[in-house]
Amino acid sequence: MREFSVGDLVQVIDGEDDSVRDGEVVAVTPAKVQFNSDQYWRLSETGRKNMEAHATVKWTDGTQEELSVEELEPRDSELEREFRDSASSVLKQINDKLDESRAALNEAVKLSEKHGVPFSAGISPLSQSYFPASFSNKFPGVDTELVNNITGAYSDYPEYGGWQHSAVC
Repeated sequence: MREFSVGDLVQVIDGEDDSVRDGEVVAVTPAKVQFNSDQYWRLSETGRKNMEAHATVKWTDGTQEELSVEELEPRDSELEREFRDSASSVLKQINDKLDESRAALNEAVKLSEKHGVPFSAGISPLSQSYFPASFSNKFPGVDTELVNNITGAYSDYPEYGGWQHSAVC
């Protein structure tokens, strides 16, 4: 259970847009009933709230709000906030690129399955190999060492199609 005191600087993160709201604890109301994990989920919303400590927070915009202390986090340091702000915009760009690469990788898998040709995906640190399920039907008896030399794809069990993982993974 989280604990805050009057004067603590806190924040709340909006789950929809990751925006941060900063404030200061101006009052703390302890739980009315001792927390009991066996009963918590069987209680009404009011009953559950009675097991939670609450804090009144004065936000930087001057408004005040009472929240469960479980909704609050200690305020980021300046460096943490700089990282949070930077990460938010950069992660969107990264995820856009990952979406593009997922689409391209899915196309590569379809080509592999269509033609029965394995490949090595050197686009990740794991450089995983993909062996199409159609390989054994299209090229029965072809030595996997030959396949590895030509394609860079490796599999101990080429009869099992899909992404190959090493024992390290």
